[in-house]
Order: sequence, then structure tokens, then C-alpha cells
Amino acid sequence: MKKLRQDLDFTKTYGSVPASFEERVMKTLRDTAPTEQPAETVPVRRRPYLRIVIVVAVLLALTATAVAAMLSRTAEMYLGPHGLGGSDSQIAVDMQNGSVAYAGQSMQLGNVLFTLDDAVWGEEDIYATGTYQVVGDTNELLVGFGLLPSHAYSPFGTDREDTTMTYLEYAEANSLQLIGAEIFMKGYLDANGEGVSGDSSFYSYEESEGVHRFGLMLFLTPEKMQAAREAGSRFQFTLTVYQYDESGRPTDPDDTDIWNATSWISDEWEVSLPGEN
Repeated sequence: MKKLRQDLDFTKTYGSVPASFEERVMKTLRDTAPTEQPAETVPVRRRPYLRIVIVVAVLLALTATAVAAMLSRTAEMYLGPHGLGGSDSQIAVDMQNGSVAYAGQSMQLGNVLFTLDDAVWGEEDIYATGTYQVVGDTNELLVGFGLLPSHAYSPFGTDREDTTMTYLEYAEANSLQLIGAEIFMKGYLDANGEGVSGDSSFYSYEESEGVHRFGLMLFLTPEKMQAAREAGSRFQFTLTVYQYDESGRPTDPDDTDIWNATSWISDEWEVSLPGEN
């Protein structure tokens, strides 16, 4: 058999293979043969919106009130270094779970400008924060909350222990009039427009040169909290500005004419603070 295959010449019978056919066969083999592509060159379909989708999903997982609380100045103040709320206090719980009402309103009394930033509705308390400061071309100097004219005066950012002058001495040396200012959250207005009062507190500290940040708390029962919401969440604030006399005591207004006393002025301020249910 081997000799037979050697003796046979198939090219005489079938002829030689055309060069064009051979080229087409080789091209087909090259095109269809599997090739190993480097991993770094393997095309990958990119998803440009994947990161955005993930971010949105995370944000939606957070509650609206929690996000609002993180953005409120009230939460920042009460949970900050000057605040009254510890990590395990009811204030901290209210700041985390309460709903925020943004105000951004201002009222001027005398030469003092009061600005209310926002408020937080807690379980039984309403908290608020803002600033007050002397404005305009005036010779008045605010004595900080909790201080007396007899206390050492120190410009913002300096150590009070390093100063040698009291507020009274500084005011006399610079021809300044010492004044004090306060703001209290008096209560809310019911559906008939009548005032409903509650216990309240006020404290403040100097936030920047001449600008004092205040914190307010209004204590209400759960029933009154709900009534305040149903009545439109309208709250009343009492603003007071008073002068100190040369001895460092607040000048006493005439008891029968407190609203018109030039050395002691006070006014009511109504602000809408709609908190979410």
C-alpha cells in the first residue's frame, strides 16, 4: 500500500491547487482562529451613572429629618463645644430625630439686630438659634450674656485673664455706652390668635467679634406641641435691649411706662416655624 501511494501522482489526475484558493483558505483560518487578547485591552462597557445611582441610594436611605438636623445651626450649636446637649441627653436625641424649621428672619430693636436662623422641633421642646449684634454707627458696646460690666473686658479671641480693664473702665476710656440684649421664646399663637406661653430659657456666647450667638428652648407638653402645629406654628419672641448706668447696673425703667423707656426697650416678634409632623 505504501508503495502504491508513492507510485501514484495525484497532481496528474486533479491538477495543482490554485494559489488563490490557498490564499483564501489561509485567510479564513486566520480570521476564525481564537486569539488571546491581553486583559488590559479587553474592552469594558463603562457605566458613568453607576456612582451617581449609589450616592442617590445612600441619600434616600437617610431620613429627611436626620439630614435636616445635620444642616441646622440649632443642632450645630446645641451639640457643639458651647452647647448644652451631651451625646446621651434628650437634647441630642431631639437634634437627631427632630424636624427643622428654617427661619432666616431678622428684627432690629434700637441698634441691636436680632437674626433667627432656624429651629428644631423635639419631642416636648422647641429649640432655636440665631445671633444678635450692634449695627450702625453707634457708640454702644454689648456686654456678653452671663457677664457684668464689672467683669474683665477682652476683645474677641483674647484671653480674659490677660486683660486689666473691666467693661466699665473700657467703656469710660473709649466713651462707650454699655448695653445688654436678650431674646426669649415666649410661646405660640393658638388658632384664635391668642398667646399660649411656656417655660423658656436663653443663653449666648460671642461667636465672632461683636456677634453673639444665642440658644433658646421652649418647653411645651406633647398636647401643646400638636396644638402649635395645628394652629400654624406661629411663635412669639420677646426682644429686650437695655443700658447699664455708670455703676454697672441695668437702668431701671419706670414700671408704668416700660414700653416707652429710652434706656430699656422691649418688643414682641412673631415668627412662623413650621416643623414637619
